Amino acid sequence: MQQLFLLVILTMSEAGGLSAAFVGTETRAACEARGKAIRPILDGAKVGVKEFVCLPSSQRFQRFKHGASADTPRVFYRLALTADGVSIAQVNSLDACTATAQPGAAGPPGARIYCASSTQPMLAAEEKR
Repeated sequence: MQQLFLLVILTMSEAGGLSAAFVGTETRAACEARGKAIRPILDGAKVGVKEFVCLPSSQRFQRFKHGASADTPRVFYRLALTADGVSIAQVNSLDACTATAQPGAAGPPGARIYCASSTQPMLAAEEKR
C-alpha cells in the first residue's frame, strides 16, 4: 500500500464532541503546505482545534466538502495518533468508540486516542478520492 501523509484536523463540535477532517497528500511537504493554508482559516473563525498534524498513513478519505448541511450523514472513527503515524478505525457510534478509548485500552504505546465524527467516509485502498 502506498505511504501517504494525512493532515488530521480534530476540532470541537457545537455538540461538545470532536469533529474530524482529513486531507490526504502524497508528501509531507504537500501536507504541511495544505496545513499552512487551512490553519489561518480555523484560527480566524475561532474554531477550537484539538489536533492539527500531518502524519504518515495509508488510509484515504473522501474529499472534505465545505458547507455540509447539518443533516449530512456522520461517520464515527477511533483515531490513534503517535509520532510514527495515525491509525483510524470506523466504529458504529461514538458510544462504541468511547468504550474502547478508556485509559489502558489497546493502542500503540504513547498513542493519543480520540473518538470523533466526520462527514468524510473512509475509502477502500483501490478507490479514488
